[in-house]
Amino acid sequence: PTRADISITLNGVEQRNYYTYFFFYDTKNRLIKIGEQTNTVTGDLEYDLEIIYNDQDNVSALKYVPTTGPNTVTVIAASGYDNKHTPFAGIINWPLVMHAGWASSDSEPLFTALSKNNPLGFEIPGWKKTITYAYNDNGFPVTRFSTNTTTTSTYSFEENFSYQCN
Repeated sequence: PTRADISITLNGVEQRNYYTYFFFYDTKNRLIKIGEQTNTVTGDLEYDLEIIYNDQDNVSALKYVPTTGPNTVTVIAASGYDNKHTPFAGIINWPLVMHAGWASSDSEPLFTALSKNNPLGFEIPGWKKTITYAYNDNGFPVTRFSTNTTTTSTYSFEENFSYQCN
């Protein structure tokens, strides 16, 4: 798609077209930019999300550029990828289905959904995530080990996956 209007319900009242997203693609049909607007919210900070890819079709960085408010650009850089295909790469429109908020504080779902391979981590100013995997015989991740590190704390967790292939 090139545009999406999102309605939400706040305190029992539906807010129609609360968010509007605009989607832009390159010649390889990769999502390269998302524009976010909240036309019904006065004074809301809006942004463009620019998606930069490397030669292996993995996202090398996410760049948030404000279109309203202070001009504080945030760049979230990937720290690398494994050599296995992400299981989500074959699902048509997965990046549009899997992520309800493009401005999430955890960018892992974006790096995973938009890339060919599995991310090994990324860095947001003041916060770093490192990721390792255990794989099944088909090369799909069955366990993802993540560690989040800030200047004051470290938190690790494990996620397990199973697949049914036809």
